[in-house]
Formats: sequence, structure tokens, C-alpha cells
Amino acid sequence: MAEIRKIKRTAMILFCIICVVLVWYLFNAARGIWLTREMLNWNATLVAGSALNILAVLGALGISLSSLHSIRRKETPFTQKSVKKLKALAILLILFEPLRFAWEYLVQINNPIFISENSQARTTVHVSLGGSILAVGLVVYCVALVLSYGISLQNQIDETL
Repeated sequence: MAEIRKIKRTAMILFCIICVVLVWYLFNAARGIWLTREMLNWNATLVAGSALNILAVLGALGISLSSLHSIRRKETPFTQKSVKKLKALAILLILFEPLRFAWEYLVQINNPIFISENSQARTTVHVSLGGSILAVGLVVYCVALVLSYGISLQNQIDETL
């Protein structure tokens, strides 16, 4: 019984932390759009890329909050619904860095940064976590597969008895 309380308490703490991260992300996204509204040449590519980036992050945070909320309500995580949530989270994490890289590339093509006003030389800016989000996404997908396998084994044992 103490273990269940510990799990619920941990889920609650993580839920609160992710809520803070969500609010912080929304604040920074709105601030970034506001600060760049005049600097960037907003076009369909830039808007679509920004929207995809924001939706991917919001989707990952939403799935995380949903999973932690389920744990707080004492729902068992050993269901196919949990596996689907983990797989969706993994896919969002796997796609995040390639989408972000493509978005940054398109932004720099449409809105080049020149070294000086009279120069034709451009500079590029690239922000990367070195594939770490991609790696985490692959690990989360593996965990989802292991969980799915464990659920099928449990079902087989239950049917045998």
C-alpha cells in the first residue's frame, strides 16, 4: 500500500513539473512569435513549420500529462491504451528533431541573416540536441513494445489458468 502512495505522489510531482514546463513553453513560444513578428518575413512555410513544431511539443506534453493523470487515478498502466500513448509519444519524439531541422533550414532560406548590411555573406544558425530527443523517442518506443509483450504474456497466463 505504501508503494502505491509513493507511485501516486511521484506521478503528482511529475504532473506538476510538466504543467510548469507546458506553461513555460507556451510563454516562450508566444514571446518568440511576438519578438520576431517584424524581423521575419512570415510566409506559409514559416507559419506551417512553427505550427508543426508547437503542435509536436504540445502533443508530447499532453500525452505525458494524460499518462500521469491515469496513474494518479490508480488506473493500471498495463493496457493497450497505455501502449498506444507511449507509441504516440515515441513517434512525436522521433519526428521532433528532423522536423525542427527542416523547419530551421526553410526559415534560413526564406529569411537569411547577413553578416553586415553591405555584405552578401550569410550566416546560418542551427540549434540541435545532437539526436538525443531522437534516441529518447526510440527508447520510449522500445519500452512500449516491451510493455505490449508483457501484456500479451499476462493475457496468455490468465487464459491458461
